[in-house]
Amino acid sequence: MLIANPIYDTVFKYMMQNNRIARFFIETLLEVPVEEATLQPQEMTFPLPKDADIDTLVTLIRYDFVATIRLATGDYKKVLIEIQKVRHFVDLVRFRNYLGRHYSMKDEMKDNDRNTTVLPIVTIYLLGFTLPEIDTPVLKVANKYIDQINGHVIDRKSEFVEKLTHECHVVQIPRIEPKIGTKLEELISIFEQSNFVEGKKAVKEYNYPIKSEEMKETTKHLHYLVTDQVKRKELDAEEEAYRVFNLSESAVEDAKKRANKEIEAARKVADAATKEAEDAKKVADAAAKEAEDAKKVADAATKEAEDAKKVADAATKEAEAVKIAARKEVEDTRKEMGMEVDRVMKENMKALEDKDKALVAALKELEKLKKQQKDS
Repeated sequence: MLIANPIYDTVFKYMMQNNRIARFFIETLLEVPVEEATLQPQEMTFPLPKDADIDTLVTLIRYDFVATIRLATGDYKKVLIEIQKVRHFVDLVRFRNYLGRHYSMKDEMKDNDRNTTVLPIVTIYLLGFTLPEIDTPVLKVANKYIDQINGHVIDRKSEFVEKLTHECHVVQIPRIEPKIGTKLEELISIFEQSNFVEGKKAVKEYNYPIKSEEMKETTKHLHYLVTDQVKRKELDAEEEAYRVFNLSESAVEDAKKRANKEIEAARKVADAATKEAEDAKKVADAAAKEAEDAKKVADAATKEAEDAKKVADAATKEAEAVKIAARKEVEDTRKEMGMEVDRVMKENMKALEDKDKALVAALKELEKLKKQQKDS
């Protein structure tokens, strides 16, 4: 049987517009009975290159699928479904932003009062690429309540916690294996990327046995898209749009890679220049340190010479003081000796004068006696 490839947004949208198929898809992945599912595709457009040879589409249309489901328990949940064919960093950012927007908005309930509330979120990601760390084609990341004191699992749930965390399901389409054993394997088999026909990936041959009524209706819907001329034209246009868009994305990625290589080469040149400058600075710093050390030695020698000069000057000054003191002492001694000689000479002169006077007096007395003798 020929079926349209549900990895394309227009195909998946058409398939999920059937409430029975939507319930089958969601409850099979979530592994819980779903009583009702209301799908609300949210359309986004991406401009294509101006030279793209596409008549039917001037933009690439992308859908993010939001489903409000009612479980058999009567509880409601909001299911976010994302299809991503190729892996780009911007897609991860878009997923986070898209998830953040739904966490920040209230959900309108389908009742007479149109009440709003905050619903727990479940995410489903259909990936056209693989996660290297995970081997399984279908991954479930479920919330688990654990008592951190004793490590026991808590079997009760809190509305507060449920609305602030979410369950996640990831389908790695390239890891889907060609076998049908369980209901889940039967569902994901329609996403297997093989057995393409007419040289295009939008149409494929589905050769697996159909076991359930839900799968019968699902493949019937996908087959209709192949046979209906209008739907087929839309599908072909989307495939061509994706081809051109991916070529454009590849060109951007190639340009980024080249730019990154050039940046890396420039960084290496800059690093080499920086290292060379650092080495030159080290040499200059070593020379400066050597000059500084030489200056310190010279300054030390100068200081030592200045200290020696100060000692010599002090010794010279001291010798000069000694010399002056000795000279003064000699002069003083000389003065003292001169004064003593003068005194002695004066005393001797006085003694001589006194002797002369005494001699004169004696002579006079002698003359007087002689005269007296003569007169007598």
